[in-house]
Amino acid sequence: MKNLGWARWKQGRDSEALNILETAKELNPQRATAYCLIAQVKDERGDRLGALPFWKSCLNLAQPESPDDDSWIGLAQKRLSTTQISP
Repeated sequence: MKNLGWARWKQGRDSEALNILETAKELNPQRATAYCLIAQVKDERGDRLGALPFWKSCLNLAQPESPDDDSWIGLAQKRLSTTQISP
């Protein structure tokens, strides 16, 4: 499911991508990838605040020993450190 979500996002079909990625997240809530992709889609759409909880889950669930997850860890850390919440 996450691969289909990623493909839809790359095709510019963001709404479809988010729906598919939400399903992927529900099917496997302990895997980081769906959270990371949802965060990235939301970020790209300009919804930085909406992306924040997904970046946090991405970072918390990612496994550093996994090559895919390792790249997500770096991106999540960068996004979380640069996203500031206004009071």
